[in-house]
Amino acid sequence: MFSRVHCSRGQGNSTDLKSWGFFVGLSTATAALLCVASVAPSLAHAVPSSDAISATDSAASTTAPIDLGPASKFSVLAAAAATIPASDLPGEVGAQAAITDDANTKYHAQRHAVNDSDTQNAVEYARSAYTSGMSRPASGQLTGDDLAGQVVTPGVYHRVAAYAMTTPVTFDAQNNPDAVFIMQSDAALNTTAGTTMNLINGATASNIFWVLNGAATLGASSTLYGTILSNAAITVGAASNVIGRALSVAAAVTLDATKFTAPDQAAPAANPAPSTTSPIDLGPASKFSVLAAAAATIPASDLPGEVGAQAAITDDANTKYHAQRHAVNDSDTQNAVEYARSAYTSGMSRPASGQLTGDDLAGQVVTPGVYHRVAAYAMTTPVTFDAQNNPDAVFIMQSDAALNTTAGTTMNLINGATASNIFWVLNGAATLGASSTLYGTILSNAAITVGAASNVIGRALSVAAAVTLDATKFTAPDGQ
Repeated sequence: MFSRVHCSRGQGNSTDLKSWGFFVGLSTATAALLCVASVAPSLAHAVPSSDAISATDSAASTTAPIDLGPASKFSVLAAAAATIPASDLPGEVGAQAAITDDANTKYHAQRHAVNDSDTQNAVEYARSAYTSGMSRPASGQLTGDDLAGQVVTPGVYHRVAAYAMTTPVTFDAQNNPDAVFIMQSDAALNTTAGTTMNLINGATASNIFWVLNGAATLGASSTLYGTILSNAAITVGAASNVIGRALSVAAAVTLDATKFTAPDQAAPAANPAPSTTSPIDLGPASKFSVLAAAAATIPASDLPGEVGAQAAITDDANTKYHAQRHAVNDSDTQNAVEYARSAYTSGMSRPASGQLTGDDLAGQVVTPGVYHRVAAYAMTTPVTFDAQNNPDAVFIMQSDAALNTTAGTTMNLINGATASNIFWVLNGAATLGASSTLYGTILSNAAITVGAASNVIGRALSVAAAVTLDATKFTAPDGQ
């Protein structure tokens, strides 16, 4: 009896050795040796594994999806036991050891007898799929240890260490309906409670694959998109959602009131129509990097635009001016502040056209439009601004309160989003944590305080109070 062996030739093209005439009759071990020899030249061109991931958009995906064969019909497939109480399962369920359910487990397809022939066959195919998926050469890079807030474009990504996710990751198909994402790890996948994922611009759960040599552990009340192909245990925390499959090729699968959705039944969210929101007219205030209706304190800061204040300007020998530093409360400053107040009023009066979830912008994907919050905006990990390939897309972020970012946070601008078309219109203060990065123009009716060694790609305009910097590097929003 022959074993099924897949031979990957790179970029996802795998060949079943049983279909090669000259391999018929060979043992699995001999066929595997020939397989290794045949793929060695293509694997030699693999992108080196890296724990760095870039936020740069990639070209349209040429990655083929992983062929799951009969395993594709399963919601849960385990090479050991499956524990699935109170879970909702649209696909088949199979395990090679005990299956433990309860009266609240809902089956919408076949629950196989333990280790029946269909289960055995599906596990064998899943193992081949795992091998194929893990052998794909990496084509993309990610940054840092945490997927939180990152934007992943189509391709194959490899990590030696585990994938972690503490806030949402975004999968961006770049308007390619066939875009495929393969997330390889020599270790594990760990998500914290309540985390979710964003699928944008045509990304689908059916084309996301988590290929893990280690365990997958999802926190309670979390949401995961894609197929997990794990060479170890899969454990899903209580009351979570999986839009995809949980397939362990070597160990157990444990659920706890998990709701599964078939990945081909989860249609991607439709993209909103292109933005019709017009930018806020700043008039002469647009020439300023810093404009304050009170004092401006700007030591060791790098300022490409003009600087003006209606009270004292405090700088030092390390402050770098690349445009005019106005005399305190000169006529140009007065005129710019007056225009900025009109711009603030105009920006705050725009009717909201979009909605955001939760109290924190962390990990959210913002599409063009006007957003309003009564409470403050918080940001603990990156928010993503997605222009949806509209170069004129405008984002107006209104708050009746404040904007607060934690140290080290940043933002992602994708699909044509620009700092020049992002406006933070705040009735309260703006406080940016140290070493953080902000894109856009702050129009605040209160104080603006920027933590040490931060970056602002835009402007800090306070129409009623002071602006305080600390070794802040500004970049002109139209020259980012």
